[in-house]
Amino acid sequence: MPTVREFERWLTTGDTASRLGKSRQGVVWMLENRRLRGARTALGWLVDPASVEEMASRGQGERGEAGKEDRG
Repeated sequence: MPTVREFERWLTTGDTASRLGKSRQGVVWMLENRRLRGARTALGWLVDPASVEEMASRGQGERGEAGKEDRG
């Protein structure tokens, strides 16, 4: 589990959605189905930026395999 200091760098679902060209709901789906690495906190999901960069580099941002999950 990441430390508190590491969590400071993690992204919100909104930030992640913007970077991947997805909806917030699509990002939550990916988190719940372990397509992205994240942690659910009392304030909502936080997303590992390395996981987002990996997905973006694989071309699963705006028009990739993960696009199937984006329903909104």
